[in-house]
Amino acid sequence: MSQGDPGRSLAQMATGGLRWAWRRGVVVALVGLAGGVAVSRLPAPADGATFWLGNSAVPFVVLPALGSVCARGRLSAGLRGALIGVCMILGFYHVVGLTLTTGRYLGVPPDATALTGAARMYFWFFDVLALGRADGGAPWLTIALACGFTIGYRSRLAGQRMPAFVGRVAGVLMVAEPLFNASGAATYLTGLHYRLSAGNLAIWGTEELLGIALIVITVMRNTVARARGAGMN
Repeated sequence: MSQGDPGRSLAQMATGGLRWAWRRGVVVALVGLAGGVAVSRLPAPADGATFWLGNSAVPFVVLPALGSVCARGRLSAGLRGALIGVCMILGFYHVVGLTLTTGRYLGVPPDATALTGAARMYFWFFDVLALGRADGGAPWLTIALACGFTIGYRSRLAGQRMPAFVGRVAGVLMVAEPLFNASGAATYLTGLHYRLSAGNLAIWGTEELLGIALIVITVMRNTVARARGAGMN
């Protein structure tokens, strides 16, 4: 082929596009993993009946939404959100570290190869977190995939109003989550049981107030922006 062959140019462009997408995907995945690890590192109470901030759903919604900021289109934004959501779950549960620490718990023989232990570990991880079948687990991986794609796609759809959209979603979630936990619904759906203690009520009450404030702020800013736009017209 000659140097100016259109076929070669298209092939080079396609290869360059794949490399660009791969690099961006790696960066997005690392952001999700780092976010999940950071949430899991929040100080946890000794009492399992006390609400742990690491179990809040807000970071798992906000970060996938922010991942759609530089996306070229809605589908790309949705895929980025899904990737961040899944990687946050992987980071939260330290999926790499689990392969090194839970082999005996999973019944892996001491003389088993590292590959056998890792395969057993990842099968267990998939069974619990993707399908929610073993030990009463919840399918957080599947939930993160669906929610991440939805929030990423919808955030990109909001366009310039994305900050307001994300703020409203986070605010509604902060208002609904304490009610969900206090009502006991969390026990039936996730297996987490929180008692109505003064500490939990203080945490949930603060979250409720912050959520309401966030909703009011985003709605007011959106109203002001619309009024200015109407005035300019």
